[in-house]
Amino acid sequence: MVRRVRELERAASPADVEAELGELESLDEAAAAALVASLDRVQRACDELRGRLVGRGEGAAPRD
Repeated sequence: MVRRVRELERAASPADVEAELGELESLDEAAAAALVASLDRVQRACDELRGRLVGRGEGAAPRD
């Protein structure tokens, strides 16, 4: 899990995201909706993981 989170962090770096923003313009509505759904699933999974880690009694984990 730690490895996957680190990979996601690298993929979501501001430089990488900025470099790929132009590709969003070429997405049709169905592809854009599918991407939004994927982002929603990733966000829910991240929220769940964060909640479990913070809930371990170690206090609030720092957020970047």
